[in-house]
Amino acid sequence: MLLVLGCVLEGSARVGWLDGFISPKTYIGKAVFRYRALQNFGFENVNMISLGDSSLDWGLDHGEIKAKLFKAQQKNYIRFTFEQSGFLAIQSTAEWAIDHLPNLEHIVIGFDGRKIEPKGTARQIMVAMPFNQHLDFDSYHYAELEKPWLKWLRHLDLYWYFDEIQRWFEDPLRIKRARDKFLANDWPKIWEKRHVRTTNVCSYNTDSLKSCYQTMLQLKAKKQKKTHFEETLIKRCSSRYARLQIINPHAGRKLTPEEQALWTENWLTLFKKITDNDIKLTVLLLPESHINTVLNTPKNAAEFIDQLMYQTRQLGQAKVVDLRELFTQNPDQQPCEYFNDFMHYNNEGLELLTAQFLQAIGIASIDSRP
Repeated sequence: MLLVLGCVLEGSARVGWLDGFISPKTYIGKAVFRYRALQNFGFENVNMISLGDSSLDWGLDHGEIKAKLFKAQQKNYIRFTFEQSGFLAIQSTAEWAIDHLPNLEHIVIGFDGRKIEPKGTARQIMVAMPFNQHLDFDSYHYAELEKPWLKWLRHLDLYWYFDEIQRWFEDPLRIKRARDKFLANDWPKIWEKRHVRTTNVCSYNTDSLKSCYQTMLQLKAKKQKKTHFEETLIKRCSSRYARLQIINPHAGRKLTPEEQALWTENWLTLFKKITDNDIKLTVLLLPESHINTVLNTPKNAAEFIDQLMYQTRQLGQAKVVDLRELFTQNPDQQPCEYFNDFMHYNNEGLELLTAQFLQAIGIASIDSRP
C-alpha cells in the first residue's frame, strides 16, 4: 500500500500536481516556476538561453535583451540563470536544453572563479531540479558527493519535494501569500526580469582584505542595527580564512594539477557537447569584486580560467568575451561603484554588463542609447 502511495505521489510530483505546495522563493520553487513558465511559452519557441548564477540573473536587463534580440532577428531569448548555479546545475540545464529545445541556436554562459569546481551536489540538484535527470555521473567528475546515495535519489522528485511539503504544512497561509504575490507580480514578466539595485559599496573600505578587516571591526562596534551587507561583510572579513590571508598573503587554497585536469575536462566536455550539436556558445568572463575573488576562489583561479578559455576558443562556434576588467576601464569611477554587494552588480553594473551582452551576441547597435 505504501509503495502504491509512493508511486502515486512521485507521479504527481513529476506532472506538477504537487506544485501547489512549493514556495516560489526556495531553490526548487524558483526552478520549477521557471520551468512551468517555459512550458507555457513553448519549448519550440526558444532560440537563445543564458546560463549562470545570480550574478548573471540579477546582473542583466533580461527584458531589454529579449526585446532587442526579437526586434533584430525575430528570435526569442530566455533567462535560464538560477541563483547558486555551479557546474552541476549549468551542465544539467544545458544538456536538458539541447535535448528539449528543438530550435535552440545559442547558449551564453556567465563564468567566474566560483564556477570552476563542481561542488555542492545537493544544492545544485535543488537549484536545477527539473533538469537533474541530465546529471551525468559517468561523463563528468562531480567533486563533492556529500551523500553518495544522492546519485540515485536525484531521480525521485518526491524526495526533493519533501521539505517543501513540510514547510507548507507548517505555514500554508505564508506559502499561499508568497505564491499569490509571485503569480500576480512576477509570473507575467518572468522573462523580462530586471533587478533594481541603486546602492553601491563605496562607503565601506574593502579595497584590500586588510582594509575590509578594519571596516569589519568598526561595524562590529556599531550599536545601530546593521544592514544585510554589513552582516555579510562582518562574516566574510572576520573568517578564519580571511585572517589567515592577512597574516600570510601567500596563504590560501590552490587548485592542484590533478584538480585542474579534472575541472578542465568537465568544462571542455560540456562546451564540446554544446558546439557538437551545432549550437553557438558564448562564454562571458564576469567581473568580480576583490573580496569575492580573494575569499571565494582558488588562488590560481585566474591562471586556470585563462588556460581553460584558450582551449575553449579552439572549439568551433565558441566565443569567449573577457569582461573581468569591465569595471576598471573608466578612470573616473571606482570598481566599487558598480557593485551592490561583494557578488552582485547594482544598476550601473547592470547597464554596462547588459550592453556587453548585447554586443557579444551581435545586436548592440539595435536601438542603441544616445
